[in-house]
Amino acid sequence: MLSDELLKKILRETKTFDSKGLKQLEKEMRDHDPDMTFEAFLLKEKKMPEEMLYRIAAQFYKLPFVSLREKPIRRDVLFLIP
Repeated sequence: MLSDELLKKILRETKTFDSKGLKQLEKEMRDHDPDMTFEAFLLKEKKMPEEMLYRIAAQFYKLPFVSLREKPIRRDVLFLIP
């Protein structure tokens, strides 16, 4: 989970949204549910696909993004995750 300010910074610096676009999204979020996080709003309202959001965050931090969606995970390894 990313803080609202950090997520906005990432989206602005990666040129995913410009300042005007981010302000519009913030307004929509406040009108929809002021208690919702920006990340939850983007995903719940389908403003951006989940994988794209996290790929952009990984790119910002210069980290590899690995999707485990289609990869089998051994049961013993899966149970290590809380």
